[in-house]
Amino acid sequence: MALCSRDEFHIRKALRTDFAHIDIMAQTVDVRRYVREEIEERIQRTALMLRSPALKEDIINTLISKAGGITGRFVVYLSPLAFCHSLQCIRYLERHGYSLGDVDDDGFPALHGLLSTIRLRRFNLQADLLGEHGLDRTCVNLERPSVAEVDAIIRRIPRFLRALGADRVLGMFPSEPQTGFSALCMAGRLGDVPACRALVSIGANIDFEAHPDGNPLDLGIIFNRLEVVEYLVRAGASIVYYSTREGRYKSAFGSVHWYPKTYQEIYRWMLVERYTEQRRICS
Repeated sequence: MALCSRDEFHIRKALRTDFAHIDIMAQTVDVRRYVREEIEERIQRTALMLRSPALKEDIINTLISKAGGITGRFVVYLSPLAFCHSLQCIRYLERHGYSLGDVDDDGFPALHGLLSTIRLRRFNLQADLLGEHGLDRTCVNLERPSVAEVDAIIRRIPRFLRALGADRVLGMFPSEPQTGFSALCMAGRLGDVPACRALVSIGANIDFEAHPDGNPLDLGIIFNRLEVVEYLVRAGASIVYYSTREGRYKSAFGSVHWYPKTYQEIYRWMLVERYTEQRRICS
């Protein structure tokens, strides 16, 4: 274990293949204790001379109130269980009082952090653990993890569907989440057609806006995912739809129209090739 008071790039680079990187948040009481001890130590060394005790308290309070970068952000995961790479590691931590059902301040369970763990290849391990803690019907927050972790979760949705069934997958990845991003929007952003197909097959709302950039088709176009755009349009995605976020009608041609060179293949397919494909199929 390496404990660093700041982000040491070279150390992190050397250890990243074999060790997980965990950010630790300092609580306000810890920051206050640290600042007070540092000031007392400087006073004893006469490196800091104060005329009154009140001034010392003012300095301490000011330093703590300005430490927003330390006290104001959340840890990605509070539980080390989210970083386990084997069943033995999980069982060891459980014996020492940790629970996969524990949640952090944002309601993010440690077990949902395991959904993106690349080294946990045995899916039956994840499926059993999800059911054991009742998290196979709990909505997975796709806004909290990193992009790489979300992508890893999205790629596994077809496997979730085969192992857990449609009802449980819809519980974990609701069609119209009240907060956060929908799995279908993230699959469109990633360009994962199998995940899109799996979600649409169990009733995911193909036009629902669950991302600041729009619905799944919008995300597929913005991130230039031609195969996803083709699938979503063929599956019934609306080219023009009413945006509940903006209170107006929107067109999927928006980004394509303004940046035709960037989205040249999508532009050509949406305007020409999708119609010629239909005629070839009919003939």
